[in-house]
Amino acid sequence: MVVDMCAGTRGLDMALGLESRVMFDLGDLLDGSCDIRQAIISDSARNCPDMIAAPTDYRELDVCLLADLLEELRRSYEWIALDTPPGDNAMAAALVADAAYIVTTPDNSSVRGAERIIAAVRSPGGPSPLVIVNRLIPEFVKTGAHLSPDAISQVLDARLIGVVPRDDALECAAALGLIPDPEADSPAFEAISSTAERTLGAPIPKRWDIARRGLFGKARIVEEDI
Repeated sequence: MVVDMCAGTRGLDMALGLESRVMFDLGDLLDGSCDIRQAIISDSARNCPDMIAAPTDYRELDVCLLADLLEELRRSYEWIALDTPPGDNAMAAALVADAAYIVTTPDNSSVRGAERIIAAVRSPGGPSPLVIVNRLIPEFVKTGAHLSPDAISQVLDARLIGVVPRDDALECAAALGLIPDPEADSPAFEAISSTAERTLGAPIPKRWDIARRGLFGKARIVEEDI
């Protein structure tokens, strides 16, 4: 289950190709305008997670109502992801979540935003934020256009759990609302799979580096457990 909490800028339903199925959203559900079965969007014909769409109007979501919703969803789902933007709703999600994953791209402006959201969601007794670097281009790291994964970890003072290289196939799929084939030969899929395994307890590498295969080979991400 994925719950889109990007109130006012709803877009996850489009990325998953489910926009035509949205009848009720998270706002309707929390307001009592529909029941949970009406708000859940499913597509059994594709390898697609169930989801609840975000409200189209911006609103701050009530933490208590959100906690009650998660308690009900846990009866049917083993994993529930809360997709939030920076801001108050991210803090609300952090108060009820078991883990907090901060996704950033490797450019300075995105890392600055991640730094602020990590400071906002850190709380005594709460989950320690883990960082996923998305859409990294290894060649850009070599030229200094992108921050390296290890540099991002140091700036954010948070541990990396995954680094996902930019992948044209994923970019195209998201733009068209398609679900890519998870068996496709894709460095991004490999990185996403490794990140998922780490959420289940697989070891997290101590260091992330950028190496080049041969003199003219393409740069790649290297995970080292040192």
